[in-house]
Formats: sequence, C-alpha cells, structure tokens
Amino acid sequence: MIQAQTRGQVVQGVQAYGLAPGARKMIDAEEAAAQLAMQTGLYGVWRSAKGTDCTRIGPTARCFCNHPFSEHFFVSPKSPYPICKGCSCRGFAFIPSRPEEVGEWWLPRRKGFNVHTWRAKCRCGHGHDEHDPHTRRCRCGCPVFTSNFACLVRVCVWVCGCVCVCVGGCGCGCGCGCGCVWVCA
Repeated sequence: MIQAQTRGQVVQGVQAYGLAPGARKMIDAEEAAAQLAMQTGLYGVWRSAKGTDCTRIGPTARCFCNHPFSEHFFVSPKSPYPICKGCSCRGFAFIPSRPEEVGEWWLPRRKGFNVHTWRAKCRCGHGHDEHDPHTRRCRCGCPVFTSNFACLVRVCVWVCGCVCVCVGGCGCGCGCGCGCVWVCA
C-alpha cells in the first residue's frame, strides 16, 4: 500500500479514488449547514472558547439530547438558543455524530461496524445517549459527561466548546464579522 506523503499526493489520491465515505458525509453536512445559513441568515458553528471554529451546525448536526438541529427551534428572535421539539432539551448542545468527526476514521472500516449506532463516548465508557440531557450524569455514577475525544480542528475536549449562532448586526464583538448568540455547553 502506498501512503501519501505530500499534499499533492493526497490530491492525486482523491482525484483518482474520490473521498472516503465518512469524509463525503462530513462535507455533505457542511454543505447543508451552508445552505441553511444562506436560506435563514443563521450561521451555526461549534466554536472553542478561544474562537476557533470546529464544525458548522446544520440540519443534521446532533444535539446532546440525540435529536438533530432541524428538530430545534428559536422560541423568539431574541431567544439565546434553540430548544427541542422532541424532548425537554434546554438548548442545542452539539455532539459528534460520526467517528470521523473525532478522528476515529478507522472505525467504519472495521468489519461489522455500524456507524448508525456509534455514539460519542464519555470517559466513563458510556455514550452521550446514556447520560441525562439536562444534568449530563450517567447511571453508572459518572457525575458529568466528559468527552474522551477531541475535535479534529483543535485539541480541545467537548466541554470546551460553545454553539455560536450568528445573526446579522448584533455587534457582540466576537470577531466573526456578524452578530452572535453564544450558548455554552
């Protein structure tokens, strides 16, 4: 097997073989998020406290409550965060929905692996869906969900991020060039 060593070799490989299925899904989700931003004027992003963007929040982005962003809505234009239509979730908190989003790109290649049942794991070993969406506690006695993964863009665990939903003209000064509503997980 030949391992790409330069950027040019990576480009050649993608041109010859296409993107990996997981990478394709991630790019499709980014495109759906961009389309949503153009249609609604809302630009959602998972961002570190230092201001580094990690991933766009689009219709298929998963919340800690396990419902997609598309099932969350803003109660009013001044509402600081979208709440869930399907449960008593207090506000959208992004959680990765694919192993590739946390650097576990090899998992979908394993025989018998089901990407649809994969869940982002806590240090206690349980998935986010086994933790209470409000208190983030687990039945095993774990006091709060603490990710055992880091973002692909920054070396920061899940608890370090905030959902930033940008809307035009609020002048909050976050440096992104538009108005922002911050919701910290």
